[in-house]
Amino acid sequence: MLPCVNCKKDVPPDGGEFFLQVFVCGDCHRVARPLLERGEHDLRMLLIVLKEAIRQELIRGRCQLRTEASVEDMSKKDLVGHLADLAQRLREKEETCSTPTKTLSSATTLPSVPSASESRTSSSSSEPE
Repeated sequence: MLPCVNCKKDVPPDGGEFFLQVFVCGDCHRVARPLLERGEHDLRMLLIVLKEAIRQELIRGRCQLRTEASVEDMSKKDLVGHLADLAQRLREKEETCSTPTKTLSSATTLPSVPSASESRTSSSSSEPE
């Protein structure tokens, strides 16, 4: 019998398995597998957010580095920080877009806004005092 590397419990020959190249008992495997699956899921979601943040920045013409350095020259910490900023901006945009808007009651009236042509004619006809 071999011991589980994690919990040190003796594992019968047919009860252990290798998980990430580590020999573990069935109980430890049942604990470790969901952790890995959750981490992989979170990373896939982060990649989706990252791709969308970069896409949005490209659309807006704002996808530039904060410094003169190229992406290859940036440290991983700086690059991750820059990407996190992009993702945060996207999240903030999504939050403002998903905030329910208040509907106006029928008694509420909005002031009329002159059209661009009306605005030009009134400004040219009015003389400064």
